[in-house]
Amino acid sequence: MANSINIKFPFKDSVKNFFLDTNVTTIDAIKSDILHVLLTQKGQRMYNPRFGTSLYLYLFEPNDSITLSDIKDEANTSLQYCLPNIQIISLTAVNDETSVTLSIVANNNEDIFAEDIYIEVQI
Repeated sequence: MANSINIKFPFKDSVKNFFLDTNVTTIDAIKSDILHVLLTQKGQRMYNPRFGTSLYLYLFEPNDSITLSDIKDEANTSLQYCLPNIQIISLTAVNDETSVTLSIVANNNEDIFAEDIYIEVQI
């Protein structure tokens, strides 16, 4: 477990008989962190009520460009607040009839040689 960076998100059992599976690369750790922020509701984390997003508020809103813009703003603001070590290079949102897919390109501010990280989240 000496090589572990953080816990994988979504949580799952470890294949090495630890309690939870862990990330061993920086890219996987950052992807887990981004997912953790986007899929956690604000106020759900004890002692840190600003952690997460309020994306659930858009659940029954119209599927239009205004709502899509609000979703992008909420995701971007929350990621900047919760993960100050991550630079969001681009965040795009594409909607279809039933869901919104966020495509995020990010980079690690702490490593100037780090490669860009690509992640898609369907909400």
